[in-house]
Amino acid sequence: MAIPVAAFATVSVASFNIQNLGWQNSKDYKTVALITSSFDVVAVQEVMNEEGAERLHRALEKVSGEAWSYMMSHLIGRGSYKEAYAIYSRDSAARYLDGAVVYLDPEDTFARYQSVRTGDVFALANLHVLYGNRVSDRLPEIDYLASYWEWLKEIYPDTPIILAGDFNLDVGHEGFTALLDQSARLAIEDQGSTTISPINGRYANNYDHIFVSPSVNVTSNGVLRFPQWLGMTHEEARETVSDHVPVWIGLNGGDIKLPETELYEVERPVAMGAEGCIDINQSSQEELVQLPHVGEARAVNIVEGRPWSSADSLSDISGLSPARVTEIINTNQLCP
Repeated sequence: MAIPVAAFATVSVASFNIQNLGWQNSKDYKTVALITSSFDVVAVQEVMNEEGAERLHRALEKVSGEAWSYMMSHLIGRGSYKEAYAIYSRDSAARYLDGAVVYLDPEDTFARYQSVRTGDVFALANLHVLYGNRVSDRLPEIDYLASYWEWLKEIYPDTPIILAGDFNLDVGHEGFTALLDQSARLAIEDQGSTTISPINGRYANNYDHIFVSPSVNVTSNGVLRFPQWLGMTHEEARETVSDHVPVWIGLNGGDIKLPETELYEVERPVAMGAEGCIDINQSSQEELVQLPHVGEARAVNIVEGRPWSSADSLSDISGLSPARVTEIINTNQLCP
């Protein structure tokens, strides 16, 4: 989805996978908005519905005291699991111009893409690479990044390009070679891991990245590890916000603006167990209903059907088709 936007000279741009935004879960929208409001333009992945996108929009304006705008793509995906992309922008820093386009290549290698053009300043592409079951499942989309980059340059000639999102692959992987050979450069070097480990204080994977064309004037960059900033445990962070932290860049002197946290009380989640994940063989019914497609009745069915040999076996429960079970697994909420 391509969105031309005009931005002021100094602006910060972030990428934030807000896990399952809009699904019925224990998401603390005030804290999510507090984190998101640290930036001027934010590319968000894993938006599950319009209700979640609008709730974040309202929370952003409330916690920041400023006007914000957002645009959301339609739900995109090959199978039953679908998600949308959203771009949030602070009105005092950027504005939408016209024309939104979703890019799907002829082989549907990219199931989920949103591109945002910011006038004569930059074109922002927002993506989420399919996770699958193994690295080999992600490589078809990673391999196609070079072609997508060329497409962006054709669509936005003479326009600086920013490619941001959750790539589900460490940036050191050789799969990124073709993209880097097409003039794209990594905007955040030595950023460390960006997914929040269930083990407190640890971060698990380096999956979230920002690539830019040579003409993008990146003057600052970083990773906002909000658990330390807000004094949250990793269990609390994963439960109320996301299992990812945002990555960001500043353009032309732009920087992040951390709000005064003492003005807000971070909501604490219901305890979920030592690993901060949902265990189908041990978690309570209250915890189980946080999973998609699992209401009170199915939570009872899960408890009564224990022990389960694997998450796939949940398809034995009436109403939980294999496709729905796959959606549950893809949320990454289940304990390994």
